[in-house]
Amino acid sequence: MSAQRRHERLTRAASRFSLLRRHPATKGGVGLVVWAFALGTGPAVWAVHLVASAALVPAACVHGLTWLINLGTMLSAGAVALATIAAAGLALGPPEDGATLEVARTRLLGEVGVAIGIISLLLVLLEGAPVLVLDACAR
Repeated sequence: MSAQRRHERLTRAASRFSLLRRHPATKGGVGLVVWAFALGTGPAVWAVHLVASAALVPAACVHGLTWLINLGTMLSAGAVALATIAAAGLALGPPEDGATLEVARTRLLGEVGVAIGIISLLLVLLEGAPVLVLDACAR
């Protein structure tokens, strides 16, 4: 699938949501909600995962529900992966002959979002890995 076609599909899907529509002042640029999702979701989900995993350990051990921690890790990893894919869509963008400042900014921030997303995904998975290998309830 060509980059132009992929961009058109993502744009059509995003146009269904009013918050994702481009603001007229941006002259065709990417909306604020898309930027917030692509750049901020990874670190936010990682932080929530870190705190929630630590908070769930005592309750999971008492009730024998350590699988909840693994489920939280998988859901967090999925959310970060979606944000990373959205950032990759911004980084790839539609092919244009004359790259404007808006296009260059979108691609640069998309690349930064991909880097942030990959780091956040690795952190979530590395924090969840010991629960799979070690007994979380051992003292």
